Amino acid sequence: MEEAVDATAKHKETGDERHRIALRTRNVSRDAPANLNEYKREFTIRRSRPSGALTEWDKIFGEPGSQEDAPDFMAYGWMHPNGGEIEDYVVLSVKVLKTLYESGQLESCIAATRRNTDWRRSAFVAISLKCARDCSADAVVYNNPNHPGLR
Repeated sequence: MEEAVDATAKHKETGDERHRIALRTRNVSRDAPANLNEYKREFTIRRSRPSGALTEWDKIFGEPGSQEDAPDFMAYGWMHPNGGEIEDYVVLSVKVLKTLYESGQLESCIAATRRNTDWRRSAFVAISLKCARDCSADAVVYNNPNHPGLR
């Protein structure tokens, strides 16, 4: 809740350049396991909290100058419905997502805005992975070749 960046990594070739990474997972265990492939077609970003605290959306797409702590990449994983393991994941370029947002292209990729039905009442924006990748081939940096959301 406090930081936009959860991890850093060294650049493979230079060894000294740091990449800032946001790590996010989606737990679908409360939902029917049959929905997992459908959930893998999108990733979500928290858009609002009832408390008014900054969200991932604010930290990535907020006012110019407010994103100095924004990550370079977002590793987004889907948890296996029957256990606590990550079943699949993608790595997204936050820089490319910001460019798509600023140009208005990301708006066409927003599949839905959802609100938690529990006490948290946070709102999330669901963004189509395939649409983001179709807008820019560089949006999805890495994915499993068999990822259902990108076929």
